[in-house]
Amino acid sequence: MPVFKTFFKIAAKHIKSSIIYLAIFLFVGVMYSQVGDGSEKEYQLSSCDIAVFDRDNSSESARLIEYMGQIHNIITDYEDDKEMLQDRLFYRDISYVLYIEKGFSKTGKLSNIKRQDTNVGAYIDGQIESYQSTYAAAKQAGYSDDEAYELTMEALDGSELVRLSGKEANKYGNGIFYYFQFECFVIVMVILTVMGPIFMAFNRKEAKDRLEVSSMPPRRRMLELFAGALALSLIAWVFVSVACVIVNNGVFGRKELLGTLNALIFTIVSAALCCIAGNVSISSNAFNMMSNVIGLAMAFLGGVFVPLQFFGKTLGNIAKLLPTYWYVMANEGIFGGKATGEIIMYFGIELLFAAAFFGIALVMSKRRRLAKSA
Repeated sequence: MPVFKTFFKIAAKHIKSSIIYLAIFLFVGVMYSQVGDGSEKEYQLSSCDIAVFDRDNSSESARLIEYMGQIHNIITDYEDDKEMLQDRLFYRDISYVLYIEKGFSKTGKLSNIKRQDTNVGAYIDGQIESYQSTYAAAKQAGYSDDEAYELTMEALDGSELVRLSGKEANKYGNGIFYYFQFECFVIVMVILTVMGPIFMAFNRKEAKDRLEVSSMPPRRRMLELFAGALALSLIAWVFVSVACVIVNNGVFGRKELLGTLNALIFTIVSAALCCIAGNVSISSNAFNMMSNVIGLAMAFLGGVFVPLQFFGKTLGNIAKLLPTYWYVMANEGIFGGKATGEIIMYFGIELLFAAAFFGIALVMSKRRRLAKSA
């Protein structure tokens, strides 16, 4: 297995940087597990008191107020006195003042007063902008006012953004759940970051030319590369799993066993994903940048950093296209007490992603050879 052996010879040259990357990501994962118990509680405070002044009095302004009212507590009985409203903001009686200006139905013009020492104003601004842009897109698509509003409410699904009970937030138990939740981000980042220089070495012109003229079939070459990536990934998984036992004070029961198995399956997925990335002929710096984008995108959209309960319908459907979503679903099922059969189904979906990624890597490798020989 010449390619497999060469893979580990190159890996040995980068052992120090590999250990450093692994230690950094493990440290972040352990810290995440320590603060994880309180991470979801912050979202419970996202309903604010908003003073609204409707100067347009149109059906469009009424719809905006109705949408905001599903998320926040709307106050309409204050006098339109700027000094008084600023005092209310200062003493935190209200969090935001919204003016729906005359002509809003045609121009969409709004104004506001907000505190500058918190991020609440930006949070509410983002919700209003999301509503306006989604509603405008629906109108441009030819829908009526009522249809556009219904589509907007369905797309944003604002009622799900803020309502998470204390029971829901705490049902996963102690910090080990959050360690496993973050572990998939650690795994994919370590694998992509550590293996980047190795794949870059195989993608050098002289290395590719030697492999092309060798008697080894291209498929076997790809299989040996995948075997090397998988073996190195399993080493990283072992370290991450040992850290899990340490974080959990030596306790390793059924949930921890299933969580570790879930991480093992995701390690296979990450190794297959790395084979796709390894088929891209780019510089080492560009590969590292690509790795960061892939890892962060999968974590954010897959529900690692933001709980899946806060995803609207559209974003939730997009998240299902990522393996991290099914890893998180399995993790929540393990620590949330779901049936073993359902958890195994999530495992199976993750393995399908691994097979798909490896198949894509084979196709990319074949197309690159055909393009070179043409």
